[in-house]
Amino acid sequence: MHVQTRICLPYHAEKFTRILPRLRSYRRADIDDIVHGIYRPQEMSLYDNYKRLDDVYYPLNDNIDRLTTRMDELKEEMDEDFSQRLEDLDETTQARLGMHQHNINNLQKRMHVNEVDKEILKNKWTIGDESIRRFIATWFQMSEEDVDTCFLISSHPPPY
Repeated sequence: MHVQTRICLPYHAEKFTRILPRLRSYRRADIDDIVHGIYRPQEMSLYDNYKRLDDVYYPLNDNIDRLTTRMDELKEEMDEDFSQRLEDLDETTQARLGMHQHNINNLQKRMHVNEVDKEILKNKWTIGDESIRRFIATWFQMSEEDVDTCFLISSHPPPY
């Protein structure tokens, strides 16, 4: 049942011993193949990473480009709208100024008419004062100088 086996160490040791090549025994092509074998997976990994980044970056970049274009369009629309509003405001302001100027001219004419009317009333008041003095003087048979001493002569009519 149990069988004894013997292991010969030198015989089996060759199987587990790594055989290393002698130094400077590689050719240039062999070294290039080994280096290429090492860097090829790294390059593939970088390529995959760049591809993933491009899948994220380019859509974002396209969105940014579209947003920038839309912002420029909106700025142009705002400038046009602002210019139109300024023109409308200018026209409205000019019309209102014309109306106010017309109102000012009317008020000036009315003030002039009032000044003329005031002067006419002042003259009539003075004429009325003189008529009343003559009447009183005649009534009482007084001289006008005596009547003037009874009533003060004023250059301004009393307020109405």
